[in-house]
Amino acid sequence: MSRIDRVNHELKKAISEVLLFEVKDQRIGLITVTHVQASADLKQAKVYYTILGDEKKREDAKKVLDSASGFIRQALAHKMSMKSTPELIFYLDDTLDRTIKVEEMLDQIRDETKDETREEDRENLT
Repeated sequence: MSRIDRVNHELKKAISEVLLFEVKDQRIGLITVTHVQASADLKQAKVYYTILGDEKKREDAKKVLDSASGFIRQALAHKMSMKSTPELIFYLDDTLDRTIKVEEMLDQIRDETKDETREEDRENLT
């Protein structure tokens, strides 16, 4: 595991703890940090997260995370021994949503293929 991978792992763990125990805004609800991608110079870190809820809940969580990023960064500085703590940029991880959409499309294609196969079988029987 490279140095940056270790830093990303530790950042993810520390950010998750800060969100769970120190950020008291209920609009973030059940949030999960899925991964962190720090820049090579450790000046910035992209923080990807998922959250349960509808689009409004996601928008509210994004606003909270963006406004609390300084607080979260300061909490990280106390938790981690780094020369400088990276600026945090939060992104909604929509991988699960996209996976579900792809699965739904594949199911639809399978259903259409089954229907076409049934019709061809009926035609061949007559």
